[in-house]
Amino acid sequence: MVIVNRNRQLIITAFIAAAMITVVFSALVPAAFDGDTEDDIVLGAGSAVAMLAGGSTHTLALKDDGTVWAWGYNDYGQLGDGTNTQRNNPVQVRVDAGTFLTGVISVAAGSTHSLALKSDGTVWAWGYNNYGSLGIGTSGGAANKNYAVQVQADADTFLTGVTSIAAGSYHSLALRENDNKTNVLAWGYNFYGQLGDGSTTNRPYPVQVKNELAMVIEGMKAIWAGGDSSFAMKNDGTLSAWGNNSSGQLGIGSSGNTRSNPAAVNVLTDVKIISSGSSFTVALKDDGTAWAWGGNGFGQLGDGTYTGCTSPQQVKGAGGVGSLIDVIDIRAGNSHATALKNDGTVWAWGRGDGGQLGNNGIISSTSPQQVKGGASGTENLSGVISIASCAGSFSLALKGDGKVFAWGWNTNGQLGDGTSGAGTNKSTPVNTIFDDGTPLILISGPSGISTTVIIAIVAVAAIAAVGVGVYFFVLKK
Repeated sequence: MVIVNRNRQLIITAFIAAAMITVVFSALVPAAFDGDTEDDIVLGAGSAVAMLAGGSTHTLALKDDGTVWAWGYNDYGQLGDGTNTQRNNPVQVRVDAGTFLTGVISVAAGSTHSLALKSDGTVWAWGYNNYGSLGIGTSGGAANKNYAVQVQADADTFLTGVTSIAAGSYHSLALRENDNKTNVLAWGYNFYGQLGDGSTTNRPYPVQVKNELAMVIEGMKAIWAGGDSSFAMKNDGTLSAWGNNSSGQLGIGSSGNTRSNPAAVNVLTDVKIISSGSSFTVALKDDGTAWAWGGNGFGQLGDGTYTGCTSPQQVKGAGGVGSLIDVIDIRAGNSHATALKNDGTVWAWGRGDGGQLGNNGIISSTSPQQVKGGASGTENLSGVISIASCAGSFSLALKGDGKVFAWGWNTNGQLGDGTSGAGTNKSTPVNTIFDDGTPLILISGPSGISTTVIIAIVAVAAIAAVGVGVYFFVLKK
């Protein structure tokens, strides 16, 4: 009887020892990885995704701890990790080799450049700078930055007092409070007048947006940018637009022209969100209705036709019946649009040949289609709390459980699911490797073997080793 009790105690002790070894090893394994290779998926646990933004072929995620993560195409340094290496999984944005970008409260993605707004009112930028999109006083391919750099107001001072940022294809906007007045600043590419300073000259430093009388516009409370167009909302709720209007995407009642100064958007008030694609624009009103205008070659206006329009018109409901209502967020991609309803479902319309509608198909649609979810591709995506605008042909959604989902084109790994290249487009949402609720999923070893597997192997080995020792000890006794 005494021998049996002793055996039992030894076995229990063995398992406790094995468990301790496992815990210690699991704590040490992540520290052994430097996070600088594509095999090191070190996102870290304990904080959640707060905001998403998509460029043409890259994606940004802002976490609620103020850090920024990026994945996808990186030839111009738009991921900000200090390299020009494409990443199929998230990497953390840096300001130099030894320092990560922190304190961020908002992010925006242009086609190939990225922006971040910090809580101290400063703006940081990285990526493509051929047209001065980074706002650092230089331009040209040699001026690209693969680390985050601080946007300057001029040659001698940094830009401060900013409360909001936005990014078009190759231009950037900032809303700034100065002397109790709020005005709009713009920099970068200006071929279509999208900087709103009355010229078509590229600007490597921020310039103030002005009206046709060359007076600085003030009293603005919101800004948006997309493609080669810019939008701003006044405190009274009225909208202004400037830039490329080749397809009527400014919503000013005409097309085929450009505007280098702000013009009033026709018959649209009480707007909550504006989002612009390559040749069209969508808007969400306070009453939950969705509106669209501009080019419509792929049905991206969601009105059941392929006919463009130069003034806002309401988006139809599912299947072209009624109107789309109860919308709480709306975003434009290159030639498609997505809308989030208050029940947590997501709807999409427009171009679909790369799976960007998320409906398990590759057919374009002139009216909203519900985005699917689940491995079968027949269930509906639900529980979504936020969606992101993307300059490219893909879409992003954040669920209430903290998981990020993406679908559409994936040529350069912009979906963040660990794949890229031909044949990796997704016509239903896939989970980006960005799930703080399951930290073991987020870390993989340098050989590509997951940490979970390594820990399991070590645990089994530890138990076996201790077990063998116990066996021989008991046998000897």
